[in-house]
Amino acid sequence: MQRVGYLRFLILLVALVYAGCAGNPFTVPVTNPDQRIVYAHFSFLPPKGNNWKTTDGPSEKMVRGSKLTFIRFAKPLHDGKPKTASEAETVVTGTTIHIFNTSESIDQNMLVQYQQSIWNFPYNHPRYNTVDFQYSFEDSYDASCIRYDTEAEDRKVPSFPGSIFIFHNWGLSCVHPKHKNEIYTLNASQRYLKGKTPKNLQDELDPFLNSLQWQ
Repeated sequence: MQRVGYLRFLILLVALVYAGCAGNPFTVPVTNPDQRIVYAHFSFLPPKGNNWKTTDGPSEKMVRGSKLTFIRFAKPLHDGKPKTASEAETVVTGTTIHIFNTSESIDQNMLVQYQQSIWNFPYNHPRYNTVDFQYSFEDSYDASCIRYDTEAEDRKVPSFPGSIFIFHNWGLSCVHPKHKNEIYTLNASQRYLKGKTPKNLQDELDPFLNSLQWQ
Protein backbone atom coordinates (compact mmCIF):
# COMPACT_ATOMS: atom_id res chain seq x y z
CA MET A 1 0.00 0.00 0.00
CA GLN A 2 1.63 3.22 -1.10
CA ARG A 3 1.74 6.08 1.39
CA VAL A 4 -0.18 8.40 -0.96
CA GLY A 5 -2.99 5.86 -1.29
CA TYR A 6 -3.04 5.37 2.46
CA LEU A 7 -3.39 9.10 3.08
CA ARG A 8 -6.30 9.26 0.66
CA PHE A 9 -8.07 6.59 2.71
CA LEU A 10 -7.43 8.61 5.87
CA ILE A 11 -8.87 11.78 4.36
CA LEU A 12 -11.99 9.86 3.38
CA LEU A 13 -12.26 8.42 6.87
CA VAL A 14 -12.01 11.84 8.49
CA ALA A 15 -14.71 13.17 6.16
CA LEU A 16 -16.99 10.30 7.20
CA VAL A 17 -16.40 10.90 10.91
CA TYR A 18 -17.13 14.63 10.60
CA ALA A 19 -20.25 13.91 8.57
CA GLY A 20 -21.60 11.74 11.38
CA CYS A 21 -21.92 8.53 9.40
CA ALA A 22 -22.06 6.59 12.68
CA GLY A 23 -25.07 8.57 13.86
CA ASN A 24 -27.57 5.78 14.51
CA PRO A 25 -29.80 6.61 17.53
CA PHE A 26 -28.92 5.13 20.93
CA THR A 27 -32.06 3.11 21.69
CA VAL A 28 -30.88 -0.27 23.03
CA PRO A 29 -30.09 -0.43 26.80
CA VAL A 30 -26.90 -2.17 27.90
CA THR A 31 -28.25 -4.74 30.37
CA ASN A 32 -25.19 -6.94 30.86
CA PRO A 33 -21.88 -5.04 30.81
CA ASP A 34 -20.00 -8.27 31.67
CA GLN A 35 -21.05 -9.98 28.44
CA ARG A 36 -18.46 -9.67 25.69
CA ILE A 37 -19.44 -8.40 22.28
CA VAL A 38 -17.87 -10.39 19.46
CA TYR A 39 -17.57 -8.79 16.05
CA ALA A 40 -15.25 -9.34 13.09
CA HIS A 41 -11.87 -10.52 14.44
CA PHE A 42 -12.11 -9.15 18.00
CA SER A 43 -14.29 -8.88 21.09
CA PHE A 44 -14.73 -6.29 23.84
CA LEU A 45 -16.86 -5.36 26.87
CA PRO A 46 -19.37 -2.48 26.79
CA PRO A 47 -18.94 0.35 29.32
CA LYS A 48 -19.96 -0.36 32.90
CA GLY A 49 -22.41 1.69 34.94
CA ASN A 50 -26.06 2.68 34.66
CA ASN A 51 -28.02 4.11 31.75
CA TRP A 52 -25.66 3.17 28.92
CA LYS A 53 -27.36 2.59 25.58
CA THR A 54 -26.14 1.38 22.22
CA THR A 55 -27.42 1.49 18.67
CA ASP A 56 -29.54 -1.12 16.95
CA GLY A 57 -26.62 -2.91 15.36
CA PRO A 58 -23.31 -1.71 13.91
CA SER A 59 -23.10 1.04 11.32
CA GLU A 60 -21.11 0.04 8.23
CA LYS A 61 -19.75 2.04 5.31
CA MET A 62 -17.70 1.09 2.24
CA VAL A 63 -15.27 3.66 0.83
CA ARG A 64 -13.41 2.56 -2.31
CA GLY A 65 -13.32 -0.97 -0.99
CA SER A 66 -12.18 0.10 2.49
CA LYS A 67 -14.73 -1.09 5.07
CA LEU A 68 -15.58 1.00 8.15
CA THR A 69 -17.68 -0.41 10.99
CA PHE A 70 -18.81 1.60 14.05
CA ILE A 71 -20.31 0.23 17.28
CA ARG A 72 -21.13 3.02 19.74
CA PHE A 73 -22.46 3.58 23.26
CA ALA A 74 -23.69 6.69 25.09
CA LYS A 75 -25.29 7.70 28.38
CA PRO A 76 -27.08 10.88 29.46
CA LEU A 77 -25.19 13.02 31.97
CA HIS A 78 -28.17 15.26 32.78
CA ASP A 79 -31.95 15.03 33.00
CA GLY A 80 -33.70 16.21 29.89
CA LYS A 81 -32.37 18.65 27.32
CA PRO A 82 -29.58 20.87 28.70
CA LYS A 83 -30.62 24.50 29.14
CA THR A 84 -27.15 25.98 29.62
CA ALA A 85 -23.74 25.31 28.11
CA SER A 86 -22.42 24.07 31.46
CA GLU A 87 -25.08 21.33 31.45
CA ALA A 88 -24.30 20.22 27.90
CA GLU A 89 -21.69 17.59 28.74
CA THR A 90 -21.79 14.40 26.67
CA VAL A 91 -20.00 11.07 26.81
CA VAL A 92 -19.77 8.54 23.98
CA THR A 93 -17.69 5.40 23.59
CA GLY A 94 -17.26 3.25 20.57
CA THR A 95 -15.31 0.81 18.49
CA THR A 96 -14.12 1.40 14.97
CA ILE A 97 -13.06 -1.43 12.67
CA HIS A 98 -11.30 -0.22 9.54
CA ILE A 99 -10.44 -2.93 7.01
CA PHE A 100 -8.32 -1.63 4.15
CA ASN A 101 -8.61 -3.11 0.68
CA THR A 102 -4.97 -4.14 0.53
CA SER A 103 -2.80 -7.11 1.44
CA GLU A 104 0.10 -4.98 2.66
CA SER A 105 0.72 -4.73 6.40
CA ILE A 106 0.03 -1.53 8.33
CA ASP A 107 3.04 -0.62 10.49
CA GLN A 108 3.17 1.36 13.73
CA ASN A 109 4.10 4.62 12.04
CA MET A 110 1.04 4.31 9.82
CA LEU A 111 -1.07 3.59 12.90
CA VAL A 112 0.12 6.83 14.51
CA GLN A 113 -0.56 8.70 11.29
CA TYR A 114 -4.00 7.12 11.14
CA GLN A 115 -5.03 8.48 14.56
CA GLN A 116 -3.43 11.85 13.88
CA SER A 117 -5.52 12.16 10.73
CA ILE A 118 -8.66 11.71 12.82
CA TRP A 119 -7.94 13.76 15.96
CA ASN A 120 -5.11 16.19 15.11
CA PHE A 121 -7.22 18.81 13.33
CA PRO A 122 -5.66 21.18 10.78
CA TYR A 123 -5.03 24.72 12.00
CA ASN A 124 -7.70 26.17 9.71
CA HIS A 125 -10.45 23.71 10.59
CA PRO A 126 -13.81 25.57 10.71
CA ARG A 127 -14.93 23.98 13.99
CA TYR A 128 -12.10 22.31 15.94
CA ASN A 129 -8.78 23.61 17.23
CA THR A 130 -6.33 20.96 18.46
CA VAL A 131 -5.04 21.63 21.97
CA ASP A 132 -3.06 18.43 22.55
CA PHE A 133 -2.29 15.13 20.83
CA GLN A 134 -0.27 12.49 22.70
CA TYR A 135 0.38 8.81 22.11
CA SER A 136 2.50 5.94 23.38
CA PHE A 137 3.18 2.49 21.98
CA GLU A 138 1.39 -0.41 23.66
CA ASP A 139 2.68 -4.01 23.57
CA SER A 140 0.15 -5.79 25.80
CA TYR A 141 -2.03 -7.24 23.04
CA ASP A 142 0.51 -9.17 20.93
CA ALA A 143 -0.02 -6.60 18.20
CA SER A 144 1.08 -3.15 17.02
CA CYS A 145 -0.95 -0.79 19.22
CA ILE A 146 -0.93 2.79 20.45
CA ARG A 147 -2.63 4.54 23.35
CA TYR A 148 -3.66 8.05 22.37
CA ASP A 149 -5.08 11.04 24.25
CA THR A 150 -6.29 14.15 22.47
CA GLU A 151 -8.02 17.43 23.25
CA ALA A 152 -9.49 20.00 20.91
CA GLU A 153 -11.58 23.13 21.32
CA ASP A 154 -15.03 22.83 19.78
CA ARG A 155 -16.34 26.26 18.79
CA LYS A 156 -19.61 25.26 17.11
CA VAL A 157 -21.66 23.05 19.42
CA PRO A 158 -25.29 23.17 18.23
CA SER A 159 -27.68 25.14 20.51
CA PHE A 160 -24.80 26.98 22.24
CA PRO A 161 -23.33 29.47 19.74
CA GLY A 162 -20.44 31.47 21.11
CA SER A 163 -19.52 28.90 23.77
CA ILE A 164 -16.24 26.98 23.54
CA PHE A 165 -16.24 23.32 24.52
CA ILE A 166 -13.41 20.84 25.07
CA PHE A 167 -13.62 17.72 22.89
CA HIS A 168 -11.57 15.03 24.68
CA ASN A 169 -10.90 11.70 22.96
CA TRP A 170 -8.70 8.88 24.17
CA GLY A 171 -8.34 5.17 23.60
CA LEU A 172 -6.49 2.19 22.15
CA SER A 173 -5.87 1.52 18.46
CA CYS A 174 -4.30 -1.71 17.16
CA VAL A 175 -3.43 -3.51 13.95
CA HIS A 176 -4.78 -7.06 14.12
CA PRO A 177 -1.87 -9.50 14.78
CA LYS A 178 -2.95 -11.83 11.94
CA HIS A 179 -4.98 -9.58 9.65
CA LYS A 180 -2.41 -6.85 9.06
CA ASN A 181 -4.69 -4.65 6.95
CA GLU A 182 -7.26 -4.26 9.76
CA ILE A 183 -7.24 -1.51 12.42
CA TYR A 184 -9.34 -1.93 15.60
CA THR A 185 -9.96 1.05 17.87
CA LEU A 186 -11.66 1.44 21.27
CA ASN A 187 -12.39 5.13 21.85
CA ALA A 188 -13.91 7.21 24.65
CA SER A 189 -15.10 10.76 24.13
CA GLN A 190 -16.25 13.54 26.46
CA ARG A 191 -17.38 16.99 25.40
CA TYR A 192 -17.79 19.67 28.07
CA LEU A 193 -17.73 23.45 28.49
CA LYS A 194 -14.22 24.91 28.55
CA GLY A 195 -13.20 25.72 32.12
CA LYS A 196 -15.64 23.20 33.60
CA THR A 197 -14.38 20.03 35.30
CA PRO A 198 -15.81 16.99 33.46
CA LYS A 199 -17.44 14.13 35.32
CA ASN A 200 -15.04 11.38 36.32
CA LEU A 201 -16.22 8.25 34.49
CA GLN A 202 -12.97 6.30 34.70
CA ASP A 203 -14.56 3.36 36.55
CA GLU A 204 -17.11 3.01 33.77
CA LEU A 205 -14.83 3.62 30.78
CA ASP A 206 -11.61 1.78 31.75
CA PRO A 207 -13.19 -1.72 31.65
CA PHE A 208 -14.27 -1.00 28.07
CA LEU A 209 -10.97 0.55 26.97
CA ASN A 210 -8.92 -2.35 28.38
CA SER A 211 -11.16 -5.21 27.24
CA LEU A 212 -9.86 -5.92 23.73
CA GLN A 213 -9.35 -9.58 22.82
CA TRP A 214 -8.54 -11.05 19.43
CA GLN A 215 -10.66 -13.66 17.68
